[in-house]
Amino acid sequence: MTFDKGYFIDNQEQRVECLIKNKDWLNNPEKFSYKISSDKEKREATIDSVKEFGIYEFAKYVRYSVQVDTSTDKLDEMTYDRDPLFETRTIFLKTIIDSRITLFGYRKQSLVRYYFSKNGLNPDPLVYKAYKTHPKRFKWNTLFKQTLFSSLNCPSLLWKDFENLEYRKDDLVDLILKYNQCKNLSTVRYDSLAARDKLDINIRASISNIRFNNNPRRLIDPNRYENNLAFKLGVEGEFNLPFNRNMFAIIIAANYHHFKSPISNTEIILNYSTIEVPFGIRYFFLSRKSHRIFTNLSFYNEIDLSFRDELRLKAFKGSMFGIGYEGHNRYQVELRYSLNKLFASYGWESDYDVISFIIGYNIY
Repeated sequence: MTFDKGYFIDNQEQRVECLIKNKDWLNNPEKFSYKISSDKEKREATIDSVKEFGIYEFAKYVRYSVQVDTSTDKLDEMTYDRDPLFETRTIFLKTIIDSRITLFGYRKQSLVRYYFSKNGLNPDPLVYKAYKTHPKRFKWNTLFKQTLFSSLNCPSLLWKDFENLEYRKDDLVDLILKYNQCKNLSTVRYDSLAARDKLDINIRASISNIRFNNNPRRLIDPNRYENNLAFKLGVEGEFNLPFNRNMFAIIIAANYHHFKSPISNTEIILNYSTIEVPFGIRYFFLSRKSHRIFTNLSFYNEIDLSFRDELRLKAFKGSMFGIGYEGHNRYQVELRYSLNKLFASYGWESDYDVISFIIGYNIY
């Protein structure tokens, strides 16, 4: 994680320019680390001493004492009361849209709430609460629609724009942007400043060295394979998780894999083609704007495409660990180790491991 240019305003209204450790917080923070300059020691500031802080062109948090609805949407814990269960808290609200009409967000674990402020006044909660009407049925209190309808008066906004509104950030942002456009108001969108493409599509090719290991039920001596190289070509989807500066990603891929090797002193040929489908998680570290190092862990199954009379494989499964480099959000190279198990005809089975060198190119 890097220290990026930012600022904070203390309780004496003094504005301090500094470098703030950018954690791209999933939950609203109560403190943050900063440096006065890059060569100074790291310090910590808390919500008790700071009224506002921000990272330029990325995020802004403002301290308020507000009503937080602590109600749950879990059916077994819901009440029959349609009114919110408010609790006064002093918190850093995350600015989503900064304008004469300002939208804030608050998140703590599974609790997600939105707040609305007009003309710089203290934010009001946008109420959206689930309540029971029967032991196994519930409804929603959607007071937030009426709150916004009463506040956002504009000829281009009709009741249907509010009636169909969902309690989601994107829906609320779209509505307020439509109002600001109608009123010709300047707007800063912090959600778009911090956003990075959520989905990347990579084309990947690899060359692999395969080593079959001894196994008590092996049919063939693993040292008798004449060829240990295999080639793969595939596509990988990388879904970047929207917190911690996209340092975590879910990955899923589909790779075509072909391997063929005669077995010395036999008439048997190990010949198979598969679609390999790994699913896992990727973590980026030593991240800079144009360069990132990553590691990933995946588990996979393979679909056999070999329908021959040779030593035909029936099922595959395994795990993978890799470390790699990504440049300019476009190019990737990776070194990957896989530990696998396969089962085949003739009652044969074996463990085998694979070392692969992979190159990738981002196409989306």
